[in-house]
Amino acid sequence: MTNSAMPKKNYDLTEITRLLLEMRENCIPKAGNAYEDPNRAEKYDALNAAIDLINNPSLLAQWI
Repeated sequence: MTNSAMPKKNYDLTEITRLLLEMRENCIPKAGNAYEDPNRAEKYDALNAAIDLINNPSLLAQWI
């Protein structure tokens, strides 16, 4: 990881989870929202997987 890719802040799991939940919420289409992303469903699923791993670290063992 290069220095430019390093996080500018140290995040705890609570903050990471909050941000991921917010990102996931942004993937849900809302009335009047002109933003249309063809990968929205995949992003939503990936965010759900990341949130699940944070909340249940034992799930990571199933991936390995």
